[in-house]
Amino acid sequence: MKSLFSISLLLASSAAFATPAAFDAATFDAATLQRMRTAVLAGSSIDAIETMASTSLRDAGFEPDYAVIRRATDLGFPGEERTGLIGLVAARLGSTRLIDNLLLDP
Repeated sequence: MKSLFSISLLLASSAAFATPAAFDAATFDAATLQRMRTAVLAGSSIDAIETMASTSLRDAGFEPDYAVIRRATDLGFPGEERTGLIGLVAARLGSTRLIDNLLLDP
């Protein structure tokens, strides 16, 4: 299950915005969510996953607004749950702000 929301937004945007660099950024954003999903399924702690995602985005040149995991039903903080979770990412790369999400269930 791939997250293509950011890429879809780029396709719907003007040709001036949908540059190869913007497509690369959207792809990296989606890949970050996939790594978050893999880590949730592997049993990593939520704090560690969020830190990994933010660090990964920063290392790639993004300015993350947030990279978090929440309950999909109400966007509340997850307790010990490992199902019904959603990964949420918002990050800037230059003047472009990417916002994406991915359900993290198997």
